[in-house]
Amino acid sequence: MIDISYIWIIAGMILIIVEIFTPTKFVFLSMGAGMLCAGLIAYSGASFFIQIIIFTVVCSVTLLLIRNFLKKREKKEIIFGAPGLIGKVGLVTRRIDGLHGGLVKIEGETWRAIEMENKIVDEGRSVRVENIEGTKLIVKEIENRKNKEDKG
Repeated sequence: MIDISYIWIIAGMILIIVEIFTPTKFVFLSMGAGMLCAGLIAYSGASFFIQIIIFTVVCSVTLLLIRNFLKKREKKEIIFGAPGLIGKVGLVTRRIDGLHGGLVKIEGETWRAIEMENKIVDEGRSVRVENIEGTKLIVKEIENRKNKEDKG
């Protein structure tokens, strides 16, 4: 009859190989690691009860460590198009005057824009996108070094 330590080790290797080919968020990897550790303990002559405890502890710890690592690396949801521009700063490329609006360049794209309080914003000033209405950005002028130098 085959020794239990070999069963643990072979099963652990199989699960680690299965993990490579399936998207299981590292569940099989954790179980495989637990089985390999239990197999090493079994090989040293530990009781079956100790082997089960080692398997359970190693599985739990590796699963928690891997999940925490993945959560930290998980990126925030990427917002595409106009909704992703809210909060971004742009440069006025054509004067924004009242309700007629103007043009603002943000991240290499030019957008139609109006000032949220219907103020006039001259070309070259910085604005922050506060909202979006249809295809127009609703912006507010922000103070920056160039704006302060122009005023002073």
